[in-house]
Formats: sequence, structure tokens, C-alpha cells
Amino acid sequence: MNKTNREEIFRNIFFEYHSQLCAYAFQYIANREIAKDIVQDVFCEFWQQIDKLDLSYSPGSLLYRYTHNKAIDYLKAHREFNDITSLTLAFNPTEEMLEEKELNETLRKSIEELPEQCRKVWYMSRQEGLKNREIAEQLQISIKAVEKQITKALTHLKKKLSGMGYLPCLLIGVLQLLWMFL
Repeated sequence: MNKTNREEIFRNIFFEYHSQLCAYAFQYIANREIAKDIVQDVFCEFWQQIDKLDLSYSPGSLLYRYTHNKAIDYLKAHREFNDITSLTLAFNPTEEMLEEKELNETLRKSIEELPEQCRKVWYMSRQEGLKNREIAEQLQISIKAVEKQITKALTHLKKKLSGMGYLPCLLIGVLQLLWMFL
């Protein structure tokens, strides 16, 4: 892999995962600055190993594992744990994982409820990362129509998720982070 390709791959991965990993680290650390520092360390380590890694698979699981391990290491170094049991209990996110799974399922079902054109525009925008102009060209509709479809989707999702008690998640931007789980 040449230097230009390596830098471009790293840049794309960084922009795709950075905010998600910061939110993930924050779940453990509860301090935004320290969470950002941990993620910075993760990306430094990732950069050092990028030539050795098989990037044909999604690097997300690797980055999440790195982040998890670095967060645990930080907590071990800065908190007192009496024994391995208390450490295990402190990091048993079963309830949070169930809530996240439920939220992901609710989000998936809510997206499926969208009208076909609206769902198509949503996926092109959020999943494929296309710009409104690109979506409009591919679907042969106006940019304004694309914007209306995205607004319609967001309104629908906000209504569905807030009705289930997930409005705070929307307010802190979790909705955008969830796309990696779908």
C-alpha cells in the first residue's frame, strides 16, 4: 500500500469512526476530554499498524476493541478495584446493550415504515453518504425534493423514538451514531 492510499484510507476511517469511538469511550470514562485522548491513542496505534491490518473487513470492530481496551486500561490505572469480580461487574454493560439493541431495532423498524422514496433517499444520504445533489441526480428529482424527504424521515424517526422515550438520544446525536449498527 503506497503512502497516498494509506493516508486516504486512514482519513476515511478516521472520519467515519472518530465521533462514534469518542461516544463509546465516554460511556466508560464519563469525561469527554479523556475519552477524546483515548480515541486519539487508538488512532495513533491504528496508524502504526495500518500496513499490517487486513482492511478488506470493516475496521470498526478492531477500533472498538482498541477503544474498549484503552478505556479499561485507563480505569484500571485511575480507579481502585478490589478484585477481578468488581472489574467485571463494572464493565458488564448487559442492560445498556439490551437498551441499545432495543433502540436499534426500533430505529430499523421506524425506517422500514417510511414511504419507499423517503426510505431510499434516507439510505442514500445516511448509509451511502451521498450529498443531496448526488441523490437528486441519481433519482432524477430536485435537490429540494431530497431535502423534503430527509426532513420527512427525520420527523418520522423523531416522533417514533420520542414516543418510546428515546428523545434524549436524539438530542445528543445518537441517531447518527446508530447507523454503524444497522
